[in-house]
Amino acid sequence: QAKRGITISTFFAFLVAEIIFRIFVEIRELRLYGKKIPFSFLRAIPLVNDLIPYSENIIEEPIQSAFREAHEAAHKRLHHYLLRNLMKLCFYSLMVLLIIIMLGEWRISLWEIVLWFHFALFIFRLLYHKLCWSQEEEADKAAVSVVSKSETRRELERLQKTERPTSLLFAFLYREHPPAKYRRLRHI
Repeated sequence: QAKRGITISTFFAFLVAEIIFRIFVEIRELRLYGKKIPFSFLRAIPLVNDLIPYSENIIEEPIQSAFREAHEAAHKRLHHYLLRNLMKLCFYSLMVLLIIIMLGEWRISLWEIVLWFHFALFIFRLLYHKLCWSQEEEADKAAVSVVSKSETRRELERLQKTERPTSLLFAFLYREHPPAKYRRLRHI
């Protein structure tokens, strides 16, 4: 029972640290870009951001181009969507199995399960975004090898204009795609 109390207090400490971290990220974004987005501080509430993911932040749909077509073709050829979906399937299957074990064998409360799940989901999202960003990097490299550097530069500049500006930290925490500004600097 004492060990269980230590575990639950540890998870509450992680929860408080996460809330402080997310508030810091929100304030930092506001200071960097000066554009307040309504209800943006709701992302600081951990269980809310588990249920409502942050959108990809595109203001308008990008225009089709040779670079974009080559980029999407590279995703298909390299089976990126399959790998992403397999990673999600493995994670959620593991979580269901773990919840069944927690309820049956460990006999822990629903509140403790929610804390476990939230912590695991936070770690999973960071790993998942790392995978997504590396796949975007691969697809960009493949597209650059097919189209000219000037076409790549033009398309990434156009894409940058359609996105709301975000820092790398914010984008990594909430988005599956790196900002176009970062992608442009990596490939030009």
